Amino acid sequence: MPNENTQPAITVEGLTKRYGELTAVDDLSFSVRRGAVTGFLGPNGAGKTTALKAIVGIARPTAGRALINGTPVEAAHPDARSLGVYIEPTGAHPGRSAHNHLRSLAALAGLPADRVAEVLDLVGLAEAARRRVATYSLGMRQRLGLAAALLGDPATLVLDEPLNGLDPQGIRWLRTFLRERAAAGGTVLLSSHVLTEAAQTVDDVVVIHHGRLAFEGAIGELTRLGGSRVAAGTPNPERLAAAVREAGGRAQLEGTRVLIEGMDAAQVGELAHRERVSLHELASDDASLEQVFFSLTGEMEAA
Repeated sequence: MPNENTQPAITVEGLTKRYGELTAVDDLSFSVRRGAVTGFLGPNGAGKTTALKAIVGIARPTAGRALINGTPVEAAHPDARSLGVYIEPTGAHPGRSAHNHLRSLAALAGLPADRVAEVLDLVGLAEAARRRVATYSLGMRQRLGLAAALLGDPATLVLDEPLNGLDPQGIRWLRTFLRERAAAGGTVLLSSHVLTEAAQTVDDVVVIHHGRLAFEGAIGELTRLGGSRVAAGTPNPERLAAAVREAGGRAQLEGTRVLIEGMDAAQVGELAHRERVSLHELASDDASLEQVFFSLTGEMEAA
């Protein structure tokens, strides 16, 4: 058997979910490693929420399966200490307070009541804990959903669009929280359409489109799919561009910058030294997550 530390926290094998004639998730397979934040990305309607529901056991797949820590979800005993889930909505009655809502969940999960105050403080809702949920903003409801997922201090978190409704301060707080959790050995799988924020938060990405896998791997691998180039700032851009082209590279002028393809930063630096061209800037300029994401899903659309 694989060592528990090397075994994926989540494994998805041939997952398919159909609703009548509609195939929401189509033969989807991927894995989520421990100690990392994995972004589950895709356009609206790609099947992200449906897939997450099947992964955590809320929805029964038409075919395939999901495993948490090597155990099929349908065979596992629900345990808030091993898996925390937030898939909208929060499920809290609008007339109840956040405190009472979480106390009920803690009791159902067999967790100590004093954990409620801890998670409310952790997500920044301690002062609003006695207010009715009906008075909460969308961002506060998001925090309440996260508090519910954290009640058992689980090793694995599955979160569906946790950034929705959060203000910039809340987004920064959540990013820091998730990064610290992964650094401590925890596992996070989160869906998001906020690509710029995902780029700052996740280690790995799984991209789906029309319910099918489009990409799986480290975020650096994904951005490199868009092509790597070097940005060089110089008071002599035309001279550097000519030298790059003569050396077999491709160069595009952008003011005093030269955008170079076909050569890495070290090669450009050596070329500039030989040609006695001063450099004020020299950096890799990979495509952004957003650029590659739209390129990937566009290719899938055309397929």
